[in-house]
Amino acid sequence: MKSTSESKALLKAKSFLGCVATPVSTSIRASFIAAALAVGAVTAAAAMQQGQIEVGSVRGNVTASFRNGEASPLQTGSMVNSGVKVACGRDSTAELLLANGSRVIVQPNTELLITKFDIEPTGSVPSAKFDQLSAEPSFSSTLLNMERGKIIVEVRKLKVPVSDFKIRTPFLTADVKGTAFYVEQSNTYAKVGNVVGSVAVSPLLQLGAPVVLQQDQMVIYRLGEGHEESQGGLYGRVQPIDPTERQDASNQLSGGDPSAPGSPMPSDEQGPDRVKPEMPIDNSIVNTSPNGESQHI
Repeated sequence: MKSTSESKALLKAKSFLGCVATPVSTSIRASFIAAALAVGAVTAAAAMQQGQIEVGSVRGNVTASFRNGEASPLQTGSMVNSGVKVACGRDSTAELLLANGSRVIVQPNTELLITKFDIEPTGSVPSAKFDQLSAEPSFSSTLLNMERGKIIVEVRKLKVPVSDFKIRTPFLTADVKGTAFYVEQSNTYAKVGNVVGSVAVSPLLQLGAPVVLQQDQMVIYRLGEGHEESQGGLYGRVQPIDPTERQDASNQLSGGDPSAPGSPMPSDEQGPDRVKPEMPIDNSIVNTSPNGESQHI
C-alpha cells in the first residue's frame, strides 16, 4: 500500500500526462512518473515525526535514562521515544515495540540508545496488530546505538529507499530492510547473526564494501586482530550462524516469553569462540558491483 504522499504524487503525474495533447513516449512518461514518485517520497520523509515505542515486557532490573538527565525503572506498558537510553542489568530483558511493526528485545547487560525513530503521522500501528503485518504500513527511519550488550531484532519489510533501520555499535553498522537478526558488542569484538532475510554489515574501523549476510549466516569482528583484507573489501569471514544463538533468537521472537532472559553476555575472551571450529567457513570476498549488487568471488 502506498503512503498518502506517494499516492498523491502519482495521481498528479497521471493527471498531467493525461492532459498532454501531443504523444508522450513511454520512456518519458515513465521518467516523469518516477520523478513524481521521488518527490512524493521526499515529501513523505519530510513529513515524518517522532514515533512512539511501547514497552511490551520487562524482566528484572531495567532503567530508562532521559535527555534531561532523569532516570527511572522501565515498566511494562509504558511509552518511550527518541533520546531514551534503555539499560538492562544482569538477568534482565526488555521488549520494545516500535509503531512501524518492528520489535527489539534488549538482552541482559545491555545499554541501548534510541537515537531516532521517526514515522509518518498516519503510519503508527498498535502492538496488538503486529502479527497481521508483513511490511511496515508507512515510511519510517530508525537508528539505534548500542555501546555494549546484545539485542534481538525483528523488522517488517521496509518501504525503501525512503525507510531505513540501522543499528550502530563502536565497531560496526548493521543496515536492514526487513529481517530477523541479532547484534552483539563487547569491549573486544562485535558479532551479527542473521536468522531470516539479509543484513548489510559495515565495520566502522575499516573501509570497503559491506558484507551482506543471508539467512543463517553470521560475521564476527575482533579488535586487535589482523583481519583478512583485500582491495575487494573483505570484512572478516562470513560463516554459518551459531545454532544455539539462532535457536535462542527464534524462540524469543516467535511466541516464547520475550521477558525470559536470553543467553547471557559472554566474556570478551569466550564470546566469538562459541562458534565450533569445525563448522565450514565461507572465505569468499564480497564486492559491490557498479549496479549495487553484492557478488561473491
